[in-house]
Amino acid sequence: MDHFIPWSRYRDNGLDNLVTAHGRCNNSKRDFLASAEHVEHWVERTRRLDADLTVLAQACCWPRDRDRSAAVARAVYLRLPPSARLWRDPDDFDPVDHPRIRRALATHAHET
Repeated sequence: MDHFIPWSRYRDNGLDNLVTAHGRCNNSKRDFLASAEHVEHWVERTRRLDADLTVLAQACCWPRDRDRSAAVARAVYLRLPPSARLWRDPDDFDPVDHPRIRRALATHAHET
């Protein structure tokens, strides 16, 4: 498991901030923010699995606050300087793609 918004930026173990991750990827990502591609996947996962995540959270008494996680993602990502580099995979970082991230997070905002 990995914190989508790194623990160093957002101290939350809620289901909406946790994603599955290969061990090498998790170690490589560390406290970097994920690239626009990963933001899109995270938003899509939350949308697609919303009902399942709610059931899981209730069954396991695991905290879940989709709206708060989305708001934190918007606050963190939309304030990044153009020079920021985002983690894509263990060997690559991407430049910030503000328009792509903004679109993905705007979609998430309309669903919350």
